[in-house]
Amino acid sequence: LRSAGTAYDRPTNAKEVRGLVISDTHDLFMDPLGRRAFVAEAATGEYHFISLNGDIYDFYEVSKYVKAPQWMNFQAARDFNRQFFYELREAAPDAQIDLIEGNHEYRFIKKCMEIPEMGEAMGLTGFDLPRLFRFDDLEMNYVGEKDFRMAEKPKWVVDPAAPQGKFYYKAFFVTHLPNFHKNAGVPGTHGHVHKFNAMQKYSLTHGNHHWWVTGAGCLRKAEYARGGTMLWNSGFLSVVINRRTDPGITKAQWHQADDDIRVNGRIYIREEHEKVGSDDVVEYNRRIITP
Repeated sequence: LRSAGTAYDRPTNAKEVRGLVISDTHDLFMDPLGRRAFVAEAATGEYHFISLNGDIYDFYEVSKYVKAPQWMNFQAARDFNRQFFYELREAAPDAQIDLIEGNHEYRFIKKCMEIPEMGEAMGLTGFDLPRLFRFDDLEMNYVGEKDFRMAEKPKWVVDPAAPQGKFYYKAFFVTHLPNFHKNAGVPGTHGHVHKFNAMQKYSLTHGNHHWWVTGAGCLRKAEYARGGTMLWNSGFLSVVINRRTDPGITKAQWHQADDDIRVNGRIYIREEHEKVGSDDVVEYNRRIITP
């Protein structure tokens, strides 16, 4: 593994380890119901780890695609995620929280490496991404390259020999990109594609198991991806690792965000103010930021 942040790991001796995984929330594009349900689930006290599996930031401002000025607000996006992380830590003070770098987090780092003047203009000289967003204050692990000061550009996307992610209790691997799952040999999940899937796998160590594709935590109809997004899934994953055997047996369940989200018998119903469309979700999420 590359850069598998462990400074704030909180291991447990529990025989049944539970986790929550959400991917591709894209900050201000996040589904309001998914956000509320995810934080509420964290607050139940049932979960030992919370994995934010990449593209939690969008960094729309440094996209290579044509950008709409009305969607550009770096400060609001940063503050929105900051508030989300604070709510998660307050909801689950004892849980391990990991943010696994996705391609959207990396594109910000890459842009700062390509255009050093941008980092200088933004006052980022000498910083890395965890320091910039103050993850240490929340005791959150950042799993990724993170450093704006690297002398050379790493082959982040195309290096299958060095997958980036977090391996939980030798039984569940979380990584953002899909290029590792074919040879992983362990139960796990990736995000990136915004579509839920569960693939049957087999290995000598883990026998029959699954690899789950975590859908997106952002609104299904995102402004930047019109057309084809009806095949996207919004929601999050819950995970149970049974450690009574070695290796542990991992099971996961996808919780779809439609008019409601159902998790372990709990139902979160989409409220009227959460019924926002792709043109409204950014403004909605800007409004809920607490100064």
